[in-house]
Amino acid sequence: MATLFPSNFNYSWEIKNSLGGWDPLPNITKDLSNYTTSTTFTVRRKVTSYECTSTSNELTITVLPLASNTIGTSQVICYNSVPAELTGNMPSGGSGSYTFQWQSSTDNITFTNIALATNQNFQPGALTTTTYFRRLVSSGTCLINSTSVQITVN
Repeated sequence: MATLFPSNFNYSWEIKNSLGGWDPLPNITKDLSNYTTSTTFTVRRKVTSYECTSTSNELTITVLPLASNTIGTSQVICYNSVPAELTGNMPSGGSGSYTFQWQSSTDNITFTNIALATNQNFQPGALTTTTYFRRLVSSGTCLINSTSVQITVN
């Protein structure tokens, strides 16, 4: 008995190239973590069964990488003094909605979250040892950390 709908469909993905043609997109994945500027690309799915081929509608995807996470400059303070507030800029990219988490470290290698330090800016308390601070910003599934700022205690 002949099968009316064959079961041997082959699916593949294609990405539009700069000349307007289509290139294969292997493994249905595209690493989006390497984009540092806004990038738009177009994909489609192709289905083949025997001599028949069908393509889906085109899907345009825009990548808005999370960027521009700065928190100020290093400071030098006296023992047991309060440094100036660390002011972070408003990042760009991502979903446009941002979550902040400030961290500290005494070796500039191992950072620990600072409890309740989840605002755009952060005011450290009095310091008795040189401390490094940085700010993590998340937006959707994107995460970026700032470079660290050193508060030197004399």
